[in-house]
Amino acid sequence: MLGMMEDLLDLARVGRVERPTEPVDAAEVMEDVLADLGGLLVSTGLTVVKGPLSNVHVSRSLLFQVFDNLIGNALRYAGPQGGPIEVGGERQEKRVRYFVRDHGPGIPPAERSRIFEVFFRGVSGKSSMGTGVGLATVQKIARLYGGRAWVEETPGGGCTFWVEMMDDEPEMP
Repeated sequence: MLGMMEDLLDLARVGRVERPTEPVDAAEVMEDVLADLGGLLVSTGLTVVKGPLSNVHVSRSLLFQVFDNLIGNALRYAGPQGGPIEVGGERQEKRVRYFVRDHGPGIPPAERSRIFEVFFRGVSGKSSMGTGVGLATVQKIARLYGGRAWVEETPGGGCTFWVEMMDDEPEMP
């Protein structure tokens, strides 16, 4: 119950943070997330393959939440044969996209359109830890920065979660 309350508070707070004037080092934020998820990494035995990540004018704490939710979910749901977990990104002018890819059992096609709804856990989510708020938070953060979040099937099995944000520099006063 405490975990759910904390997740709901995180979701409610999204949108109350100003865009930073300096770009945030996304690779550094991802490393912080991996350090935070160290116990889960060890217990699953999965590895994370890190690709290039563009720096972005997004709140460091919100970017941490995005990577924490997506990498944490990949570790929890991919299963022992679901690795490696891949994290990377791409930039197209002001559009920045990050992805987290696993090679686990995936998400049934019928559930993909609902996966970002608050409290929706899907068939595979009912047997794993979680509150059903994390992906809704990721979607809200993406929308806050003019983007979106979505899931695709990973070729060969698994899921690739994408988060897209517009990287507009903040206006100076």
